[in-house]
Order: sequence, then C-alpha cells, then structure tokens
Amino acid sequence: MANTESFESFTKKWRKYVEESTMPIPVEDWDVFFAKTTPNPIAGIDRGEMQDVAKLPYKGETQVNERKSFIDSWPSIIRPLFQDLYKLTEEDAIKKKLKEIHSTIQDVLDNGNGRKRPLAINRILTTFLPDRLLAIPKEEDVTKLIAALNCSGISIIDNGNWIDNSFNTKRIFDLYYPNQSHWAIYQNLKELMNKKQRIMKEMKNLLESNYNLILTGAPGTGKTYLARQIANAMGASEANGQFEFVQFHPSYDYTDFVEGLRPEQDGNNVVFKRHDGIFKAFCKKAAEDTVPEHKYVFVIDEINRGEISKIFGELFFSIDPGYRGETDIDTGNDNRVKTQYQNLIDKDNNLTEKNYPFKKGFYVPINVYVIGTMNDIDRSVESMDFAFRRRFAFYEVTAKETQDSILAGSQYKTDAIRKMDALNNAIEKQEGFGSAYNIGAAYFKKIDKYSGHFEQLWDNHIKGVLFEYLRGLPNATEILETWKNEFDK
Repeated sequence: MANTESFESFTKKWRKYVEESTMPIPVEDWDVFFAKTTPNPIAGIDRGEMQDVAKLPYKGETQVNERKSFIDSWPSIIRPLFQDLYKLTEEDAIKKKLKEIHSTIQDVLDNGNGRKRPLAINRILTTFLPDRLLAIPKEEDVTKLIAALNCSGISIIDNGNWIDNSFNTKRIFDLYYPNQSHWAIYQNLKELMNKKQRIMKEMKNLLESNYNLILTGAPGTGKTYLARQIANAMGASEANGQFEFVQFHPSYDYTDFVEGLRPEQDGNNVVFKRHDGIFKAFCKKAAEDTVPEHKYVFVIDEINRGEISKIFGELFFSIDPGYRGETDIDTGNDNRVKTQYQNLIDKDNNLTEKNYPFKKGFYVPINVYVIGTMNDIDRSVESMDFAFRRRFAFYEVTAKETQDSILAGSQYKTDAIRKMDALNNAIEKQEGFGSAYNIGAAYFKKIDKYSGHFEQLWDNHIKGVLFEYLRGLPNATEILETWKNEFDK
C-alpha cells in the first residue's frame, strides 16, 4: 500500500479481507496495517505520528511477537469476531461486540508479556468500523475533543470509555462537520477552545483588577453569555448563591436596585415597609460570607437602558474600586454612605450590627464584582455620564471575535460566517457606520430554525435591525438594498 493511500480505501480493503475469507493478505498490507514501513492512515493524519511505541512499530522482539500473534490468530479468532460484528445493526449490541473484540485482541497481543495496547487496538477497531468510530485512536485526544466540543457550545458527555465516546463524537462530526478529517476538526476545535480560554482569562483578569467591567459591542455578539462565563470562571454561580443577574430597563429605579418602600399586608391594613433592593441584598450576602476566597459577581444586562443616575444614587461612590469595603485599606477612612432610607434603618430595632452589616451605612464589600453589558449603538448610551464610565473598565466584544464559538453548534456555520462577514463588511463601508453596527453571530445562529434558508433569516430577524439603523436617512432603502445584495452573495 502506498504512503498516499487514503483512509477510505485503506478501511475498505480491510473490510473486504473480513468479508472474503479466500482473499490472501499480502505482506506489504500487513506492513502498513502495523505501520512498519509507512504510516497507518487511522488517526485522521498522513504523517509519521503512528510510529511511536504505543502504535506498534514492531522494531523489537516483543513487537515482532505481537504481530505474529495477531496474524496467526486472524483466520480462527479475530476475523470471525469482525464477521459477527458486521451482522449487528443495533448500536448497543455493536458497542458490546466491539468491547469483546477489544478484550480478545488485547489477549492475543499480550501473549504473556503484560503489555497493554489500548491505542493500537482502538486503531485496529476503527480500521474495520470506520462508519461508527472516530479516526482518533487516543483516549486522551478524544477526551480533549469532547471538552473542546462542550466549549464550542455542542453538549456531549464524556463516558470515560473510548468506544462510547467515539460513537457519540462521530455522530456529532457527521452532523456538523460532514466529510472532513477528524484530526483536522479536532485541531480546529482545540484552537478555538484555546482562543476562547485566552479571551476569558483576559476578561477575568480585567474584572479582578478593576472590580467593575462593562462588555460593550454590537448586538448579537454573546455579551450576556460571556458575562455568565466570566462569573463561572470567578467561582460564582446561581447554585452557590454567589451570582446574581438583573436586566435594566426604563422603568427600573433606585427602589428596585438599592432599597425602597414596599406594600405589606398587616392584618386588615396595608402598610409600607423598607426592603433591600436586589443589589443591596446581594451585597449583604457577600458581606456576611467569612470565606476570603469566595467572590460574588453581579451582572447587569443592558446596563445603559436604565436611568443610571437614578438607579445607583449614592452608590456611584460605593462601587468605585477605590472605596470598596467598610473602611479604606490604606487610610482607614470610613467608606460607608447613608442611603436615602437610612433613617428607617436607624429606627428599626430589629436590625443590629450583628444581623445587618449596613446598620451604620452602606458599602460594597471587597468580594463583590460587577459586570455590565451594553450595545454601543443604543441611543441611551448618550445618557451615561462620565462619573459612571470612570468607575468601569470597558472591553469590546466584536462580532468577528465571537462568531466561531457562537456558531460552532450550527450545521450551517460555514455559510453563516461567509454571509455574516460580507454583510458586516458592507455595513462598515457605509459612511457614518462602523463595527459597532455589525450584526453578531447570535442572529445567524437562528438559521438552524429555518433549515438553512437564509432568506427567511433575513426577513424575520436581520432586516428589521438594519431598518432601525437606517431610520431617518433619506437613502435608507438604497443602502438596505446594497447590504442585502452583499448578504445574498
């Protein structure tokens, strides 16, 4: 067999050797099968990786004996097992048979020397069942592959067994990456995961050093998802109570966020009592946590849609990274502020310094971190004053940066990225527009709902957003038509 022979022709030849018992197997085919002279194509690669000791190079006495044992056992033991395998159609039965074959081949190769050969045997199994198994024989690589798939948004469980994992990931590959090299897919996914982890690390470091972070960017770039991921990276989740999420809107106010009066039933009467708002209640929980390593993350989605000054009030002082904690670490100065309802707290005998950390005034604990998300082009951005902006670090999430990860789970990824790039390039070329007006990949991910019909995606989701971009421009119709032509290309 030539060194350039394809994976497909290689596996077809060996399947034929199983099905036709009268066919003699030439020595040169055994040489390729055991990677003695040329690389065995299994693993999705055509290079020399198959030559290491785990993949049967047969250069020493032990390897020669293993090869001889396999060839001697082929007609009476191994071949009949694969013949039985080909008769099966149910997945569970096939998996069970493969595990039996794996064990039998291990016994044949072992021959009393005690060497475990899982990698070589996985490669052998794939040779005879390529339509069900991955061409990636190393369990460690498949485990990393599953982690990369999960990181890209395709959920898959690691069963801890190469045969089960191989079945599951092969199914994913056939759906999302048809007719592509398994090894190449793995490498691309690993690169994508590494890139995502680098970005995540950068954002996490930015939040830890600044306490307050705003993710800005075009609509549909996954900012809210990233905010949750950063929180998870900080060890904060809804499950452990160290994560809180709120979305601002024009009706949101100080009483919702900090504190306010709320009606309560008192017998036959309705009375108004002071209650902590969502952020103050979250800070109370953080202040009462005595474990120094615990970090609390508060996410404010679409932070610019609310009237910031009225919502935060005197908290403009408290959220400043320089005034975190009850007292200043460097000067010892008191960082507490009197909120608008402090007089009610002073008169409430049920609240003491022991059960209520803000009895003498409010402060943001040093273990509280705030993440906000906002669209750069939202008109309400103009209402954000400089005092507020100064207290946050800003990180731009671009459409290009997140398209691979957001669309990783789409079977129309390639076409979606091509159309997305063409449309966004056209938008950026238009006078008065820039990358902030890009359409993010979250819009294009909806293409799966329309079975690849991009015309429906345009009509139902993208056209309306672009129309709002162009509202009031005298040549809006002409510009929209130009953008549509680029999208169609």
